[in-house]
Amino acid sequence: MNRPGAPTLSESVSYPQWQRAQGSRWWNPWLALLVFGLFYGGTLYGLRLLIDWSGWAPGMDAMPQMLLLLNLSLIGLIPASLLAVRLGFLHPAGSLLSLWQRMRWGWLLRAWAVGWLAMGPLLLLDLFLVAPHPINLRSEWFWPLLMMVLLTPLQCAGEEMAFRGLAAQIVGSWWRRRGVAVAMSLLIPSLLFAMVHGPQDGPLFLARFGLGLLFGWLSWRTGGLEAAIALHTLNNQTAFLDAILTNRLREALFMTQVEWVTAIVQLLLVGLAAWLILRAYHQREAARWTPPRWPDHLRPAARPAP
Repeated sequence: MNRPGAPTLSESVSYPQWQRAQGSRWWNPWLALLVFGLFYGGTLYGLRLLIDWSGWAPGMDAMPQMLLLLNLSLIGLIPASLLAVRLGFLHPAGSLLSLWQRMRWGWLLRAWAVGWLAMGPLLLLDLFLVAPHPINLRSEWFWPLLMMVLLTPLQCAGEEMAFRGLAAQIVGSWWRRRGVAVAMSLLIPSLLFAMVHGPQDGPLFLARFGLGLLFGWLSWRTGGLEAAIALHTLNNQTAFLDAILTNRLREALFMTQVEWVTAIVQLLLVGLAAWLILRAYHQREAARWTPPRWPDHLRPAARPAP
């Protein structure tokens, strides 16, 4: 959806190729990966030193503490990804966030609200009809609930910046043709996203791979990470809220298998939320955010006429 006189689809930059469009060289993606690995590895090492220095080593049964450590380790992906773009690609760190080199906060909040309108009733349906578990708040619930509100959005932002952001733009910078770059920037980061979640059976791997594709698709279609962050956040928040209310937080954190029907239903529901978010974008946001033009020397090759 473009305003009159705006560039056509073939002339505008796609989000996965944004670093290429700004003039990255062949070595910039590899330098970005090196910066990311060094900084994120240092972040994890610093967190480990802090735990050793404080003498605080939570056991596997201490769910609030384990959830806090998991969130902090994933939040570290945010500065690592931003620095990788700034020091590796030598472009503004904001170019990781969107084609407009900044976070569109209004659009992010709107996407999150639209997603909740879709996912909220589905959470209630799951709690009381599809897979009912008794409500149980006798265990520790306050701190997990607080972290779900305050830290889960940052944790999801970290994952999106690393996979749908940095990884997608690195992969997208390797191909000149737009179609190939977009396809590979969806497939490869989604595979990595599913694999880094550890041991899992086929249905759970499919669910995570499918979620990665949905998040990447939204980033490509909306020109930035805001919608993907919003959808990832509401997906995790609904899952954790379900787990907290039914005292199944440990099961949610260390899940290794699900039923096929559960994986398929989750993908269908999140896919519905993604479609509603994209519709909201085209109804209100797309006309405000016309994608930048490709530089002439980097414009993808035109498709041959049929």
